[in-house]
Amino acid sequence: MELILYILIGYIAYKKYQEYKSKQEYKSDMKLYNDGLKNKEIDYSKFEQTQTEYNQNDYIDTAKSPFLITNSLLTKAEMNFYKILKDVVDNDKQIICPKVRMIDVLWTKTYRVENKMTFINKVNRKHFDFVICDKETLKPLMAIELDDKSHEEEARKERDEFVDALFTDLKFKVIHIPVQYMYNTNEIKEKIAITQTTN
Repeated sequence: MELILYILIGYIAYKKYQEYKSKQEYKSDMKLYNDGLKNKEIDYSKFEQTQTEYNQNDYIDTAKSPFLITNSLLTKAEMNFYKILKDVVDNDKQIICPKVRMIDVLWTKTYRVENKMTFINKVNRKHFDFVICDKETLKPLMAIELDDKSHEEEARKERDEFVDALFTDLKFKVIHIPVQYMYNTNEIKEKIAITQTTN
């Protein structure tokens, strides 16, 4: 029992140390960055590359800064689906908006600040992969979630269930489409058509 207690204490101490170390590294990086901005010079070698999926061809490096500009708002899988989606929607009447924050699709009815923030926090930092809007008014008509393997994780399942229940209650359709190498255009068109007729 004592051994388990020592292991637990050691683990907590280790996690606290890691958290402290991370904060110190962040402060150090921010100091380097702010000093670099003041001096108009930044030494990139002092910044650790933390993006595990970083691909140099995906970003544009034009400034003396630790930040880069992405070449596309969409991942390769999202871009592949976007090209299919363009052939499916009614381009005369509809427009596809990628990476739309859910909070931009919603509006809270309550005027009480404490309640309002409670509801906003439930959807804050969440976004739809694609929202199809009316071309003239940009009124959201439906949302499309492109489901990759991350949607099989428990936390992501809970997130999807919450989002689906919320927007079902609002009578706003959210379509889930699994990521695929090749898509059946007719199936996607049918799903969108069914959604439009049931709105």
